[in-house]
Amino acid sequence: MRKSLSFARILTATALILQGSLAMSTAVKKVAVIGTTGRLGRQAVLQLNENNVPAGCLLRHEVDKSVKPSIDKDASSAEVAAYLASLPNVEMIKGDVTDEASVMELVDGCDAVLALHGAPRPSSFWKPLFPFFK
Repeated sequence: MRKSLSFARILTATALILQGSLAMSTAVKKVAVIGTTGRLGRQAVLQLNENNVPAGCLLRHEVDKSVKPSIDKDASSAEVAAYLASLPNVEMIKGDVTDEASVMELVDGCDAVLALHGAPRPSSFWKPLFPFFK
């Protein structure tokens, strides 16, 4: 329950930030989103799209055209990426948050950046020491 509550608070705070920035400036050119296919990232892209704000979204892989687009809670990241890529005003940019060149391409022409990525998964080296990481 606590995890859901904190997620709801983060989502609400992000929505308020987006609404506030949209209200302050009606000339928002573009917003870059890192963590696009995560639970929070997908909601942010949907909010931006509903407000007709262009979004540049960083993806580690190309959008797979053979995957059925879905925004469902249990959808895979490939399904979410396919769904979001089909929205107007959404541009998918292949790259990685650790690669300076792809991040620079992502933020080019953007007025704001939403860094909504999660922590990286632990490497296989750490798994035996921390069995609760899956």
